[in-house]
Amino acid sequence: MYCAHCGQDNSETRSACAACGAPAHDAGAPGGFWIRTLAALLDLVFTLMLGLLLIGPLSLAADALLGGADPSEAERAGQWLGNALLLTILWLCSAAFESSSWQATPGKKILGLRVGDGSGRRLTLWRAIARQAGKCLSAAVLGLGFLAIAIDRDRRAMHDRLAGTRVTRP
Repeated sequence: MYCAHCGQDNSETRSACAACGAPAHDAGAPGGFWIRTLAALLDLVFTLMLGLLLIGPLSLAADALLGGADPSEAERAGQWLGNALLLTILWLCSAAFESSSWQATPGKKILGLRVGDGSGRRLTLWRAIARQAGKCLSAAVLGLGFLAIAIDRDRRAMHDRLAGTRVTRP
């Protein structure tokens, strides 16, 4: 059994992790649809706050790059650059958080959720990035990939199945 805290492989007979001393237990109950939705909304709020900090400076940078072109063009370019940068940052930050010792984005962490592989182990950065890419597919099919959480016995979304991950409440 793998430790949910540090990822150490322990024998099934141990009552505590040999590496960190955390009590041995399974990966936890699956995180349901509504708590995962709330975690995503919290992450969206954090992302929007970050976006507000980035849009202004990027609009100024776009204006400088466009050499004083029509202000509305510079504003649109700044917003486009800001949105593209924000999406990239969101993807990478989400993957970094989910592959960190937290095993969760800030929204998931606040709500006590954890992302792991099938055994609850910490994700590699590449698996976490694959999970983020899978979210595009979950969204592309009219959001049905996300709705799978509500009807799937294991409460796994399409992107969880594709990446071999689980969201649990330890």
